[in-house]
Amino acid sequence: MSKHTLRHLSLVALVGSSAAVVVMTGAGASLAGASIRAAPRATASCSGAATISHFAFNPIKIVEGRTATLHIAITNCSATSAFSGALMTYGFLCAAVDPISTPVTVAAGSTRRFTQTYAFTSCAGKGHITGRLSLKSKVVSTRTAYIATIPLPG
Repeated sequence: MSKHTLRHLSLVALVGSSAAVVVMTGAGASLAGASIRAAPRATASCSGAATISHFAFNPIKIVEGRTATLHIAITNCSATSAFSGALMTYGFLCAAVDPISTPVTVAAGSTRRFTQTYAFTSCAGKGHITGRLSLKSKVVSTRTAYIATIPLPG
């Protein structure tokens, strides 16, 4: 596997003293010695052009001042042709999170994994991020991940 350049997209959404910062890394990137790789095959339940096969925060509950990572997997349902589309993420995490659109290419029959890390500086409550996978402006898959932020004690 060839070396890939680590790509970052950053977003800061501010409301009062609340902030959410997003850093996105793509498949093939190497971060702190951990490798993010494409899986060899699509899952049997895959249908259509492609699907968001995994979309979840880890952890799903955090204390203010911490970070949570959104884990995303996109599976190409075709065994013969690559998928080239866009993944748009947006939502509400104590403040509206503006849409981020990222071009996505997934080899035939493969799964590509991404992460987005969100930092919750002074924000308590429930939030969500939705991912929409599109092909030529047509939405082919949508998933939503939920998270809860707990106030700092005291």
